[in-house]
Amino acid sequence: LLFYSYKTEHPLCFLISTFTSHFFIHSDNQQIHRIIELWNSDKIIVFFNAHNTFTYLFKQHKSFYIQNVSDILLAEMLLNNGKENIEYSFSISPIARKYLDKKDWIFKDNHIKSEALFFCHSELEREICIHAVMAPSIHTYILSLLSKQKMFSCYAVECFAAQAIAKMESNGIPFSYHDFQKVMSAKKELSLSLEQRLSEQAKYFISNDLFGNPVISWDDEKQALNIFHKMGVSIDHITKESLSEVNHPITQYYDEYRDLRHLFSTFIPALESAYHFDTKRIYTHFSPIGASSGRMASSKPNLQNIPAGDLKACIRIEDPYQLITIDYSNCELRILAQMSGETKLIEIFQKKLDCHSMVASMLFQKHVSKTQNPELRKHSKALHFGLIYGMGTASLAQSLKISYDKAEDLFEKYFAMFPKVKKYLDSVGHQALKTKQLRTLSGRTLFLHGEYLDYQAKSSVMRLSKNLPIQGTSADIMKLALGKIHHTYYHHNMKSLLIHSVHDEIVIESPIDEVEKACALAKDAMISAGKAFLSDVSIEVDVHIGYEWGK
Repeated sequence: LLFYSYKTEHPLCFLISTFTSHFFIHSDNQQIHRIIELWNSDKIIVFFNAHNTFTYLFKQHKSFYIQNVSDILLAEMLLNNGKENIEYSFSISPIARKYLDKKDWIFKDNHIKSEALFFCHSELEREICIHAVMAPSIHTYILSLLSKQKMFSCYAVECFAAQAIAKMESNGIPFSYHDFQKVMSAKKELSLSLEQRLSEQAKYFISNDLFGNPVISWDDEKQALNIFHKMGVSIDHITKESLSEVNHPITQYYDEYRDLRHLFSTFIPALESAYHFDTKRIYTHFSPIGASSGRMASSKPNLQNIPAGDLKACIRIEDPYQLITIDYSNCELRILAQMSGETKLIEIFQKKLDCHSMVASMLFQKHVSKTQNPELRKHSKALHFGLIYGMGTASLAQSLKISYDKAEDLFEKYFAMFPKVKKYLDSVGHQALKTKQLRTLSGRTLFLHGEYLDYQAKSSVMRLSKNLPIQGTSADIMKLALGKIHHTYYHHNMKSLLIHSVHDEIVIESPIDEVEKACALAKDAMISAGKAFLSDVSIEVDVHIGYEWGK
């Protein structure tokens, strides 16, 4: 068990506990390798916050593998997903107070054995230790709750993936700081150029200082909006959508300028601060459960939302290594086919056909492919996206730039062809309103709260119910795949490393002489993970090999 102090995130001490003895060792102790040696068994090893434990230890000891992991914090997060007023900390004490009777808080000195590897002396350490010796009792009780809620499969996936996610975080991501500096320089020049163009467009509506420089801050959207109004550009608020709806050079310039300023206020400083000159890598923090759907989150910096283009291209590697990017093909659409039991949709995937093209051909009665009538394929793709993310008719019309009636007609035709999809999407929403729960195929559960009496509240639940079970199952598949890849790479003594994961995509760093084997093992692991949940549809993955992420 890795515990943190209440005021910092630095590891304080490890506790190795059995039902009869408890041993302590400070995180900076040179004998820390003995912890890993104790874990090399077929026994279940119980953790509190396994992710932080593994991340810390992977930085100290590059390679180890624990066969059976159980994590009290992960269990607690799963059992309370969506519940109100739930706060998680690095301390086990709130969980102990929640689950254990008061009599279990009575301890005597002889309950903490003096044979400790490194005995704790401070009051803080002692308090943590007293809480920690309760871990076996808490663990037993919390597993019974998971079993009762039929969430154990989901919990097993989370625990299995814990080492993979921590290893991915500790590995870091190769990053070209030289290319990054060139990108920053070019974007600064472009930002200054856009400022000048904006000021030139608005020169009759802004004043100049004594030196002839325009007195305006284009970063201040209130000032910008005021200038737009003076120029006759009628928009109520500055958003990407409102700027795109106006056919005027100044709104086009300002839209591009805002995007650049966003980069300078978010991604660029975050990437710069996360870069380590000694390793030539950037390091992000992964939260194993970063959303109610179960998806991971990346922060400090957020590398899951890094924009495509020149910034993303800075994530690159040089000989004798390459980057392997493997992603699931239409993963969420395959989940929809599985969950709905729609035979026609399942058949498309079983025959390994292009689903978007086939559905477009059926909808529009024309031959459709990526090269023939590609605009109709885009309609089909947008429709599928809308189904999975709970998009309504108005949103689909806006997305495709078609009338409301045409969007409504698309939905009606689709549901006429695939009636089981409509039946599933309707039923899962009504079931959620009744049970106040949403579940994935692994048993991951989002607990809803509130009465949902009015139309708006019910509509919100109906939209969420269409998306969360699908997106959550996709997250389950991805985590199982990460765990399988880490497991097989470790047992094949591979030098290839997991370095990043974004939704349905995994990025691997591999020596060139290992690339072929690394690809084959990862593909097998990902297909196996998909089949564990999706028995009725085929699983396909796309592989890209190169020196830049995404190329």
